Amino acid sequence: MNPISSHQPTTRQATPVSCLFDYMRNLNPDASLRLAVAQNDFDGVSYVLDHSEVDFSALDYYGQNPIHSAIDLGRDDNIVYLLIERSEGSNAIHELDRNGYTPLMLAVEQGKISLATFMIKDRQATYSEGNDATCHPDRLSRKQQTLGHTRLLVESGGDIAEAHRLALLRNIDSFEKSFIVQHNHLKNACRTGDIEAAKAIVAAGADPSFALMRTLSGSGLSVSPERATITRNLLAAGANPTVALKQALSTKIDYLTVRTLLMLGASSNVLKDFILERATAFDKIFLHNINKKDWSNSLKNAALQGDKAAVQFWLQSGVVKPDQTLISLAKDRRTDAIKLLLDEGVDAHSKLLELLSNGDTEAVRSLISAGANVPKLLREMIAHQRPGLRIGIEKLQTLIKAGADLSPLLLAATHGKDRLHVAKVLLAAGANADAAVALCSENKRAEVTKTLALAAQDVAAVSKMMRDTGFSDITLAENIFLAKEFIARGDRSEHREILTKMVDVLQADGRQADADLLRAVMRVDWIEIKAGVAGNQLAGRVVLNLMLQIGDIPSSRLLLQAGANMTRAVEVANTGMDDDHKFNLHIAKLLHAADRQAHLVLEYLLDSNRAPFAKEAIKLSRINMADMFSHLWKTRKLAAIAKLNPLYTIEAAYTSTKRSEDLASELRSAGFTKSQTFFEALDASDPGTAGILGAALDDKSVALARALSDAQTSIAETLLVLGADLNLALREVDPEKMPLVKTLLPAGAGS
Repeated sequence: MNPISSHQPTTRQATPVSCLFDYMRNLNPDASLRLAVAQNDFDGVSYVLDHSEVDFSALDYYGQNPIHSAIDLGRDDNIVYLLIERSEGSNAIHELDRNGYTPLMLAVEQGKISLATFMIKDRQATYSEGNDATCHPDRLSRKQQTLGHTRLLVESGGDIAEAHRLALLRNIDSFEKSFIVQHNHLKNACRTGDIEAAKAIVAAGADPSFALMRTLSGSGLSVSPERATITRNLLAAGANPTVALKQALSTKIDYLTVRTLLMLGASSNVLKDFILERATAFDKIFLHNINKKDWSNSLKNAALQGDKAAVQFWLQSGVVKPDQTLISLAKDRRTDAIKLLLDEGVDAHSKLLELLSNGDTEAVRSLISAGANVPKLLREMIAHQRPGLRIGIEKLQTLIKAGADLSPLLLAATHGKDRLHVAKVLLAAGANADAAVALCSENKRAEVTKTLALAAQDVAAVSKMMRDTGFSDITLAENIFLAKEFIARGDRSEHREILTKMVDVLQADGRQADADLLRAVMRVDWIEIKAGVAGNQLAGRVVLNLMLQIGDIPSSRLLLQAGANMTRAVEVANTGMDDDHKFNLHIAKLLHAADRQAHLVLEYLLDSNRAPFAKEAIKLSRINMADMFSHLWKTRKLAAIAKLNPLYTIEAAYTSTKRSEDLASELRSAGFTKSQTFFEALDASDPGTAGILGAALDDKSVALARALSDAQTSIAETLLVLGADLNLALREVDPEKMPLVKTLLPAGAGS
């Protein structure tokens, strides 16, 4: 829309013009208009246009029409806008003057960039390659430069930022040089914090995104608070990090600049597209240090299209981890695409295990059908089997439902008495006993049949107990088998004697409920255990603590599954144990028995101000915290994560393919607002999330102190842009590191 639109033409008259403007008297309309333009008289120009017919194509002595003349003489832009508006319907805006200039070219040469972009966008103004024969010799070289600059603007559709990008790609240095004064004024305004002045300079045609890119270029060797101020104010004046990133990628690539722009909010898709375009010549080291988030779609699309070459590129580049691609393809049941990835060497093992943990039968079926290595998975699940540790009956059940043949594993489990509980777990999960018998040699068949029949009897008995108590969780079956195997072991005779005596002591003290529950645990009688815990929570807590003290994790697990209150068990241990080491061992055992409910124990310890004990218990229990956090994340238990996150990292969150904005929002909701989270996001090659988190940190000064101490200059400066206080940060720096930090800062920085 024309900035001047309120002047509407009235009755047109023939010459001469008779009006209040003395200098126009007795002149014809064309001459009056030219004189008013020369006088820079907006009211005079408006009066002539309102009261007379003028010929916009008429050329003056200098071979220019009125629009040419107004621009070339440097007259008020409002006059030019008015002339352009009133000339609509004529060809004046496209005509050449005597030197071969269109009005647009003159505007570009005069540095009237906002006028030039208006003419391109709203009036489709263009340039002319033109005949230079009539151009004055002194102006010829200047005209050629102007022509090149105009061509860039027209090609970019009047987008000054895009024109800068094209100039960078084509090494047209003169384009940037023609803006040097504007950009210097813009930076000076941002340096002093005069945002209104900066915005006025931008409105006149300066590109704040380009100024941002140039400000950040080569900024990795030192920390400049002044540069950080300029950057912050350029953003306030309208600089767009994504646009600046496009420009940065069009010149000599500077990884630190790219990372900073990503942290300031630039879209990683720009970088992804750039890599796709320039992949063959791209520096692999650079590839490994750029935002890897949200790129898995590129690999997925290549696999779906059967594009082997593209799949190989993405896998070899290292910028995409194929894990989430496998998960996505498995959920979409795209076996063909999964097979292509597997054929190229992608290991589906970890993702198969993850899908099993989630019970996603159809996705598991897709991986198996595509050729996932099920035998390898089963070997790992069984090979390190130790007394008291679960195999994961729910995983085995999902495998069987998905079509995996577990009969070879079932057959192997019949060899050796100490592995018989494995056979029971497999049968309870649904493994086919007849298929296992069919696999063995003729001379072993009778023995295997008998072994499996005995195991099946135990499975049937456990199934009946589960039905009688209305318990459908398949994990109970494995826990019962483990408890039976654990108690029956020969090396447990001493503990069995202790428990037997304890039953007598409890009974003698009149604690019948405790004695009955302990006796049920020793028999692994699930029906009685369930009833005993439900009928007397105190008995459940007493027997649970007793089982933990003697190291009977399987029986402890059964008590917890029956409803024994684990946090009350912690309370008892907390008040009854003076020895910190014994307390930690006790909690470690409880964490082990609690499985994925271990977070409740840890939460209690944190609420009781016993965080150091929680950390030590985690080490002793060797529970997989990554799995626990992943489970909590998937089940959206952000409150639990918020309490536990000081004890661990944000790794679980990165199993998500969420956008940086969404992931950062969830991390903040989960309490990840400390500097450690910021650096973990950077370590995960996700500067986008890091930037969003960095802006919301509770302890920006701590993060800045760490970046300074580690000489991470570009990160330190980005934190200053995000609002970190340098003086506060310097107080956090280790005195031994201060000499190094001072070398990174300009003299006098900080107080």
